[in-house]
Amino acid sequence: MIQVIKFFIRASGQVFARTSEGVVWICRGIQAWLQLSLRQDKVKLTDSAGCRNIIQAKVVQRPGSEAQLKNLIPPFESRAKPNKRLVHAFGINNCFTTAEPQRCTTFRLEATRLIRLRGPEWKELSQTVLQVVKHSVPLQTQAKSNLFNLMQIVTMKSILGPLCGFDSSRSDVDGELQTLAKEINRQWLDSKEGLEKETEFANQPKLKSALKAIAPTWDGLDDTHNPLNFILPGYETLWRVVLRGFLEVMYRANERDSANWRHALEDFALNPTLAQLDKVHTDYGKVSTCMIVEETLRLYPPTRRIYRTFKVAEDEEFEAAADIEGLHRSAAAWGNDALFFNPSRWADKVNDTNFRNDNFMPFGTKPFTCVAKTGLVNEAREKCLPFGVSIIAILLGCFSAEVPAGMTPGGGGADGTWSTDQPLKTGREDYRDVMIGY
Repeated sequence: MIQVIKFFIRASGQVFARTSEGVVWICRGIQAWLQLSLRQDKVKLTDSAGCRNIIQAKVVQRPGSEAQLKNLIPPFESRAKPNKRLVHAFGINNCFTTAEPQRCTTFRLEATRLIRLRGPEWKELSQTVLQVVKHSVPLQTQAKSNLFNLMQIVTMKSILGPLCGFDSSRSDVDGELQTLAKEINRQWLDSKEGLEKETEFANQPKLKSALKAIAPTWDGLDDTHNPLNFILPGYETLWRVVLRGFLEVMYRANERDSANWRHALEDFALNPTLAQLDKVHTDYGKVSTCMIVEETLRLYPPTRRIYRTFKVAEDEEFEAAADIEGLHRSAAAWGNDALFFNPSRWADKVNDTNFRNDNFMPFGTKPFTCVAKTGLVNEAREKCLPFGVSIIAILLGCFSAEVPAGMTPGGGGADGTWSTDQPLKTGREDYRDVMIGY
């Protein structure tokens, strides 16, 4: 509805000066309202079975009904349809936007190859991230930095190495990378207003120019080689998780827990191995790095809702949403403290496969499980670190190591929110004006 109000405000300023232009804006407002009305979820499910069925895109069950309605649309098309706006806005062609199984298979194989890092590669990546954080965090006692921008630029540079072969130690293109992060965020929000010509990827000179900094040989036209194919599912789902994990560990926990969790994360960043990831630190409150990251993913899943298009009759087609955030915050599954950040809750769930499969879906579920979920086997038949959990742990560990305890966030609507008994806000623009400093 906010988008519609914007249209009518713009129209009111035009209608008296140029009646025809005002009418155009009013018509566009009506069009946006219709699009938003159609976008409203006809089905939104929070329970485990309902979320799994929606993600698999084969059957759907309306709330309050036991009847399972068969989807007449193939699963890949069912996933691709809600993401048409991303094709329009970013010119991408990846596993999330294609209805062709073979294209999805090709993309997954390439993504798997890129994130299947060996032990020395993980150590090199962690050292690079640490240097990026050192370069980005303000050192002067009088200096302040925008926390929102800080998380974006560090996360962006951290994933560009593995996903795009970019030298993340470079600082000469930080301006372009910050522009890239801002343009992705702006374009993502604008794309929700509909498939307007203004939001089409071809009409985004700032975004395309920023992409040239990391992919100078890309012609800007070939959608299968668009660097955003990998950047969006990597960076876009990651930085918001890292931001909230950072705030929980550094500023919302009590002093003892914060110190324990920071030690565990910093130890992993120094030695990113499978053993270190799962090591339960008896001196650090009996938690492991993996438990801290999984609690972050539980309370702040990378994708709050996963959408599929269902066609259950020739004249009935609608979108359904698997409410992953709701599933992860269910008191029935997670207890009365489900809204609290508590890594210790994972102590008895580490090896409970059935519970995890039913109640923890930050990386989706079969057959559309994200390749970043589990550890892979490399060419030397060595088991690799799971990319998703590990890159979050490294980012949090490096931030913990380089952000002094005396440096605190404030402003931008954040003051007073650290001691509340509710989770942090999860809107895309929340905390964008928060500054961090002494």
